[in-house]
Amino acid sequence: MKKLLIVLILSVFSMSIYAQQRGGWDPEARLKQQTDALIKELSLDKETGKKLLEINKKYMEKQMKMWEEMRDGSGDREGMREKMEKMREDQEKEYKKLFTEEQFKKYKKYQEERMKRWRQGRGGRGR
Repeated sequence: MKKLLIVLILSVFSMSIYAQQRGGWDPEARLKQQTDALIKELSLDKETGKKLLEINKKYMEKQMKMWEEMRDGSGDREGMREKMEKMREDQEKEYKKLFTEEQFKKYKKYQEERMKRWRQGRGGRGR
């Protein structure tokens, strides 16, 4: 689980750096894309989807603040990793309260499949 979380954190961090190098990253568009994918995957109703968007926005803002601290040099990698891990746990707790038991199971399976695809996509890239 810990390895999965570290890989997830690093992937999000590297995606943001890659996107910035390619001419910008629109966090609001990314937020909507990720939220819409979950709404569709979990077959959420409008009200639940709206609450999910609020949760995701809250955590996106926290992530952006941490990344800003790292870029400014005021944060340390180990500290950031720990904060990101804690933040991910807190976000999942909110998901668990929001989703039905079945939806949460689907969410966990969806996350595992995404990580599997991500790892396969990275395939022999020297890491």
